[in-house]
Amino acid sequence: MIGNKADTGRSSEPDGGIKLMNLIVMKYMLILLISSIFLNSCVFNCASYLDNNIKPYALKGILISKQKAETGCFGILILKNQNKSDTLRNICYCVPASQGLWKYMEEGDSLYKAAESLNVEVYRKGAIKKFEYPCCSQ
Repeated sequence: MIGNKADTGRSSEPDGGIKLMNLIVMKYMLILLISSIFLNSCVFNCASYLDNNIKPYALKGILISKQKAETGCFGILILKNQNKSDTLRNICYCVPASQGLWKYMEEGDSLYKAAESLNVEVYRKGAIKKFEYPCCSQ
């Protein structure tokens, strides 16, 4: 015995197994951190998409057809206005009722959206139903 402590023959430092376990845990934590940063940087931004690709444009026409896309929560609306047709792609239908434009629309309905707005009006048999332009992550 040296001083008041008993000499057990062990050092106060962790043994090799504990050091190895700590290195493995640190490695996995670093991988998780890097993965989290990568995933957050690749997230689809609905607000930005709508502001740049939908909001600037006016939409007006009569629905002549609608289809579901092959995968995901996306549909297609085909509108006709003065002998021209326009296809709206990637209309999300996995959204709250206030954005349920795709689900609500039927052939023969009229759609109107003013430029610089995300509010959509659907006219059916003298009634008007209003929606927010739908968006969901792709």
